[in-house]
Amino acid sequence: MVAERAKEFIAGCNAGIAIAVVVEAVGSTPQKSGAKMLLFEDGSIFGTVGGGLIEAMVIEKAKECMKKHSACFFFPCTSDGCGEPKLRCGGRMTIFIDGCVCEHMNIISQIEKALKDRRRHCLLIQIQTDGDELKEHRWILVEHTANLCKAGSCEGEVSELPKEVVEAIRYSMLNDKPSFKKLNDSVCFYIEPLKPP
Repeated sequence: MVAERAKEFIAGCNAGIAIAVVVEAVGSTPQKSGAKMLLFEDGSIFGTVGGGLIEAMVIEKAKECMKKHSACFFFPCTSDGCGEPKLRCGGRMTIFIDGCVCEHMNIISQIEKALKDRRRHCLLIQIQTDGDELKEHRWILVEHTANLCKAGSCEGEVSELPKEVVEAIRYSMLNDKPSFKKLNDSVCFYIEPLKPP
């Protein structure tokens, strides 16, 4: 499991670690939304976001993010091709790369504990952009509750989220599938339900 592997690695040393997540996949793509890959400072990886040329490109971007201690969006495959090198997959992928995984250790620990306790949660990554530049992001862990899965009021941090995002969380939890919600040109959310194995 990616969260367990990340926590194990971070606890063992102070080296860098990045995560790449397919947050949106449309059409024919080598991986679907929710696919993840960890990249470690020594160049080793865990998981996959598609393999081959796409993965090689993501690894290079992830190395840049680790060096800059930053995050970015990466669009390796579109229906129109991707410039150089050209990729003809016929679909479109949006990959979020976070080179600051160590900053989310508290959330990673909460995810690991929730899964061990067999409690369902949902991971949100809130992303703010300015044009093509990713300005800031944060990870939010939302517990699966009866209230959240019903239309109506929510409590805690969820109550501060826009209504459209809360509805997207409900959809993802009820259908057990990740989703990507764009609020406007500068704010979006990646939403992934987490359930015990």
